[in-house]
Amino acid sequence: MNTTPRLPSAPAGAVHIGNWHEAAEGYIRRFCGRSGLIERPDPNTGVAVLLIGTQFADGSVERMLRVTGLDDPDVLSLGEARQLARTLFNLCEENH
Repeated sequence: MNTTPRLPSAPAGAVHIGNWHEAAEGYIRRFCGRSGLIERPDPNTGVAVLLIGTQFADGSVERMLRVTGLDDPDVLSLGEARQLARTLFNLCEENH
């Protein structure tokens, strides 16, 4: 007898999806969606915005944004800050 519940299909916009596993809140899986990169003059200091999330067995989804590369936030130029704002806004709008 199979005791694994029927699990929903992939969340909309998911690019990479992890495996289902049991957690305190039931079956869950992590996923990644689209991402954006803010290019900077030094190629070693790019800022990335990643859409990540958790899907629950009932089909509900919790989406979040992870921003990486901002070790020292006061080093963004105004142009870079505008790019970051546009990227954050666009990813949020695509996934509301």
